[in-house]
Amino acid sequence: MFGKLGHGSEKGELAPKQVLALSDESIIQVACGSRHTLALSSEGKVYSWGDLESGVCGLASGAAAGERDSMPASATAAEAERGTGTGTGTGTGTGRGFAPGSRSGAGSGTSSERMRGSSGTHTSADNGSGTGGRSGSGSSSQCLPVEILSLSTEGVTGISACGFHSAFLSADGRVWTCGEGRFGRLGHGDESDKGVPTLITRFPEGCIVTSVSCGGFHSACADSKGRVWTWGGGEHG
Repeated sequence: MFGKLGHGSEKGELAPKQVLALSDESIIQVACGSRHTLALSSEGKVYSWGDLESGVCGLASGAAAGERDSMPASATAAEAERGTGTGTGTGTGTGRGFAPGSRSGAGSGTSSERMRGSSGTHTSADNGSGTGGRSGSGSSSQCLPVEILSLSTEGVTGISACGFHSAFLSADGRVWTCGEGRFGRLGHGDESDKGVPTLITRFPEGCIVTSVSCGGFHSACADSKGRVWTWGGGEHG
């Protein structure tokens, strides 16, 4: 679902299969959320793919070019041979790759709300990025890896992903987060969603973060002095 395997469709795979769109990159880290996936290259490039709801992939409303343009020839040929692929659309954003288009309309709740078992209607006014979960046109999913261009010069050395948000760590100890902001899990002092990676400015001066991890409803990190920091939902401690 959501194209989170990165093979250009929502087809499941019963055995490990190389993500051909990244065959030209030296990938050193991978992080799996329940609805999306992140990858970090040795050059500090960050790629994401999967569900676009609430900005969890950090791609805002999409990417800058056509999906097939982002794939090496070997990947394109392999996908064509299997007869898989996704539709095209329009949209602008901070990624390089497929433009999945815009999402609109109100549904009976986002996929994150359904996973939490909560009720009520979630509209575009709630998260600033549209509603509805998956659609037949693939407009709410990114089925191939796309580089998050806003992080291309930040020296990212660490990534983390969970169901509703993502986090990125730089070599100099800074942290960015994106996705659903409910419960304050993004660390920006509010519950607003972030469609692109946004720098956390709430750490005290001189704090150098050395690791970061996303939980389902909260986040945690450690710093260079051995201190641990947490934020987000406090239920059950």
